[in-house]
Amino acid sequence: MRTIGAKRIGILAPMSARNSQSAKDYYQAAGFEVPYTAALDIKKSEDIINVTLEQIQAGFAKINHDDVDTLLHVGGALGIVAMIEELEARFGKPVISVNAATYWYALRRHGVRDPLPGFGQLLQRADLAE
Repeated sequence: MRTIGAKRIGILAPMSARNSQSAKDYYQAAGFEVPYTAALDIKKSEDIINVTLEQIQAGFAKINHDDVDTLLHVGGALGIVAMIEELEARFGKPVISVNAATYWYALRRHGVRDPLPGFGQLLQRADLAE
């Protein structure tokens, strides 16, 4: 989040509002402002596979406000990495997925600085802000 300069973020969680609130608390404690959260309200983890592109886009639309600079997806079971570039184009700001961020971070910590095109702004970045 710091690498792309995020300051004020919206958070999308696939499960419950409770998950969204937990993520909000975590990121606020880390120094980010989190004015908006949304949850897709998936009841069981195994049902995440059935989430549609339209549901994902609608979830991000709920947290996409002019006063937010970055959209964050938490909840690794909802695989959106292949959609990040499309979501960024649609919403006009960085979209960070915990899955993509974890992969990016592991590569950077091991000295791999190559950009990974096609997966959003973060995976294009070579620098690692601590």
